[in-house]
Amino acid sequence: MMARDEIAGAWDAAAVQAAVGREARATDRLNRRTASLLLDTLGHPMARPVCEGDEAPLGAHWCLAPPEAPTADLREDGHPGGAHGMLPELPRSRRMWAGGEVRWHGSFKIGDDVLRQSRIEQASLKHGRSGALCFVTLAHEYSIAGTRVISERQDIVYRAENSVGGSSIEPAPMGKILQRLPINSVRLFRFSALTGNAHRIHYDLPYATAAEGYPALVIHGPLQAAFLMQIAARSTDRPLRRFSYRASRPLFSGADLLGVRDPSGDPAIFLTYVEGIGVGMRAEAEWGF
Repeated sequence: MMARDEIAGAWDAAAVQAAVGREARATDRLNRRTASLLLDTLGHPMARPVCEGDEAPLGAHWCLAPPEAPTADLREDGHPGGAHGMLPELPRSRRMWAGGEVRWHGSFKIGDDVLRQSRIEQASLKHGRSGALCFVTLAHEYSIAGTRVISERQDIVYRAENSVGGSSIEPAPMGKILQRLPINSVRLFRFSALTGNAHRIHYDLPYATAAEGYPALVIHGPLQAAFLMQIAARSTDRPLRRFSYRASRPLFSGADLLGVRDPSGDPAIFLTYVEGIGVGMRAEAEWGF
């Protein structure tokens, strides 16, 4: 097995920098079936079926225009490789969706044709206590007929070693539990399918444990973020304007994912938590366009 410094040395800083400015465009229709399945997967208490023309559920933009790549061209971890992938390719790395921010300028409706314009804004190599790291910032703009609806930043992190980290158990956070969502392999598979995410840590247990060193299947970062978005949206009648989130540790299948509101937060703070592990994600929400 390559040592940490050897892995870091195999990362090409020039190639990472060359990815900055890379752009992509994609279009997709936000259909009723996708919106309904997303709410089902997130355990949303729907009062009635989703219909054409309804406002789209928050987080539905992550289900649009997944990467198109032949299965034969996927990397070992399941991500698109070569010409099919927008992000830099780093050997012997583990990629994570570490956080981001979503700003709404309006809302989507079921049946809308959506254009997504994407750009790599930043990319840099650094060394942390756990080894080499690569940080990539992606910017996305989602629009309908030339009108911007969502501006989004995604923070992607590559790690050069297999340690999972965050092994200590945290006490339960203060605040009211607003929703419990049992997490098993079926729910993770459904979310992977909805978002076109073939990363094997979310559905392939032997790969997740043997290749990437996790104790169980990993709960998606965007699943946690969309779960908290839905909770935040149900807590007020005002539309959500800004939602920023940061993953603090991986959470795993086999337990309830808890959505908690921190009563001391200003702006409003929402957390995902798994008993016996700790807080997986911390999010801030602001309302009103």
